[in-house]
Amino acid sequence: MLLWGHLYDDNYNTIGSNIPIILNIVGMKDYDIPASFDVYRPWDFDTPKVNLNKTGKFSVIGRYAGANNTELLKGRILVYLFNANLDISKIVDKTVVNYNDTVVWTIKVTNKGPDDAVNVTVKDLIPEGLVVISANVDKGNYSIYGDVLTWSIRSLDKREVVFMNLTTKAVKAGNITNMVNVSSVGIDYRIYNNHANNTTYVKSADLEINIVPDKEEITIGDMVVWIITVTNKGPDVAENVVAFDKLPEGLELISYDSSKGIVNDNDVLTWTIGNLTSGESVTLVLTTKTLVPGVITHNVNVTSNTYDPILSNNFASANITVKDSVGPVPPTPDHDNKTKIEVSKQSSLLPTGNPIAIVVLALLCLLGARLKRKD
Repeated sequence: MLLWGHLYDDNYNTIGSNIPIILNIVGMKDYDIPASFDVYRPWDFDTPKVNLNKTGKFSVIGRYAGANNTELLKGRILVYLFNANLDISKIVDKTVVNYNDTVVWTIKVTNKGPDDAVNVTVKDLIPEGLVVISANVDKGNYSIYGDVLTWSIRSLDKREVVFMNLTTKAVKAGNITNMVNVSSVGIDYRIYNNHANNTTYVKSADLEINIVPDKEEITIGDMVVWIITVTNKGPDVAENVVAFDKLPEGLELISYDSSKGIVNDNDVLTWTIGNLTSGESVTLVLTTKTLVPGVITHNVNVTSNTYDPILSNNFASANITVKDSVGPVPPTPDHDNKTKIEVSKQSSLLPTGNPIAIVVLALLCLLGARLKRKD
């Protein structure tokens, strides 16, 4: 325990003042302790004792070593035992926040007396998930080393109150608890109020989206139905959920139907779902017509205003294969039937008895009749 004292000579003239003294407790029952100086040891005591059952000023007899220890001067140390009841509290401005929100912590230190407090120090352990932006104090100064913020208040009069406003940013989902403690030189019999903490909760919601076609292979011009599902896997409500679907080339939107929210079918189909509670699922059914052959990839994604710790399942895609339409199938040649047809044609031209001679004779008769008309 570090205290402060004054050295007097035998005539009570001041030899030294504001001397730091380290008191080590050797008995927990009677609190009797020997006094010795700090590591520089400019003083040497005849093992004096101070009773800590009382506070105030105590005279301790010691010896002063002069330059190079050439002379010794007996004197007294007047030890001040401070009794200051320090009280610390921490208030957070928002107990529930979103990821990346600003969170302000107000630290209040009060000296409830009965004595003044000396070398008052506040330690704030910055937890994982908080990033310090700034700090403002109305007394003393602060420093940050690693994840420890140290606020050196120095002296604090009895009944004096001081404040620190610590501005941070929340960068982790779940509970974030910020702990703080205060200490000083002297005696504080009520150490239970030397510690304080407070907690803020950072909301998060893991959204998942999936898309499934009713068939994977289809003919050009046919219809294909896509089922899009969005699920909030928690743990908190997902606020202002919106899903996006830019229909790929080769698909024509025919109709849509959603179980929740509003659909806008502009260049990018926008499905405004709204809030989704933890565990809630909603669906959007799209009916489309295929326009071109080939492989068509259909992509969708989902977002919300609530922090999503897992982004890999905010995107989904599905493929279909579109084939060319098939025309009329020509009949398979039937060689046996062809033979029958040819035979039938031949049978219709069977000989009827010199048909060529009859034709020639008829032509001669016509020619003779024509000659007689000329005569």
